[in-house]
Order: sequence, then structure tokens, then C-alpha cells
Amino acid sequence: IDYTSRYLLNTVALPVCLIGLVATTWAFHKDVEPSKQNDSVLHDEMKANKRADYYFAFFLCYPTMTQTFFGHFSCRRISTVTFVLHSDYDVLCYEGSQWWILTGISILGLLLVSIGFPLGMALWMRRTMSAELWKVRHEGKGRAVAYRDFRRKFSYIAGEFKPSGYYAECIDLIRKLVLSGMVSLLAPGTVVQSFATALFSLLFMVVHAHIWPYPFAGANVLKLFADAQVFV
Repeated sequence: IDYTSRYLLNTVALPVCLIGLVATTWAFHKDVEPSKQNDSVLHDEMKANKRADYYFAFFLCYPTMTQTFFGHFSCRRISTVTFVLHSDYDVLCYEGSQWWILTGISILGLLLVSIGFPLGMALWMRRTMSAELWKVRHEGKGRAVAYRDFRRKFSYIAGEFKPSGYYAECIDLIRKLVLSGMVSLLAPGTVVQSFATALFSLLFMVVHAHIWPYPFAGANVLKLFADAQVFV
């Protein structure tokens, strides 16, 4: 299989198949989905479950897509004027329309998917949480009710965390972006790359210890040990 086929398989075919599988599965449940007028609570729960399934499909694709996008820019110089891809020496970098087309796709993918999704979700959740807390302060809404309404809307990405650590999943996606993608461009195979990987791993471990997002101490300690293993 050639490089272009592998690229399209990882960045187009994989997400389309997984998301299509989720859409097909939910299409069979459409007849049993209650209307909002008949049972608003059950309706909201099914919507939340649907979002969770779509997000899980995206979550499975995210590391592979990010690695592929970044990998397209990982080139090795073999002469004064010739560069080849680290992943496929048959592909010349900075030459040919095919390479530049895939470069455009990679840039869009990084901006919209790898970087755009976690940052966009974090901003959206922050805005929603701020609106809920404003209602608590100025409209007399109960704090527990505000957190419940927020969790109903973002349960697929923030449901496992404490209200104060709702953005922890977005940080974890950025961690995957940095460690599985961005670091691969920093002097591949050298001490610089190893040092950068260790430094970023330590940084995200400290961030986790600061946020301590899970409601149970055991889950937080387990995540901390997992991050420590990556660092070591």
C-alpha cells in the first residue's frame, strides 16, 4: 500500500467508518427514541448517550489522525536539495502536487481536528459553565442544579470529572497531540527529542496533579502513575 493510500486510510476512511458505524447503530434506535414532549429526561439521556458514542468513535481516531497529520511534515535530508519522508523514503518532500495537496489537508486537519477540537470544546464548556455559575450568583439557581445541567450537556466528555476539573479531557487530548504528534518533529531519533518528550510528560503530570479532576482519589492516583510511567 502506497503512502497516499495509507494517509487517506488513517485520516478519512477510519473516522468515516467508525462514525458511520455509530450513526447506523443509532438509526436502528430511532423508532424507540422518546420525544422531548413525552419524556424530556429520557430524551436528554438518549441524546447524551448518542453524543458519547460519537465522541468515543472520534476518540479512537484522534491519535492516529494526529500522528498522520504531523508525520507528513517529518522529512529527512538525504542530500543538499533532496528531502524524503521519514515514514516512506519513496516520497519526496516539498515536491510534486500530491505532496502539497496532502500538506494542505494536514494543515486543515491539525487546525480543525487535532488542535481545534480540544480547544473549541474547552472554550465551549468554559462558556457554558460560566453561564451556569452566573445563574447561581444572580438568579438564585442551586449550584447542584447548575452542575447537573452542565453535566447533562457535556456528560460524554466531562461526566467522569469533578465540576472544577471539567476540562481535563481536553487537556488529555492536547497531551496526545503533543506527545504523539508534535514531538515527532523535534530532531527525530536524537537526545533533543527524548528530552522534549520527558519534559512534556512531566509538564502534563504536574498539570494533572494540580487539577486532580476525578472525584475519587484512587482514579487520580492511577492516572498520575500512568503519566509517571510515560515520563520515566
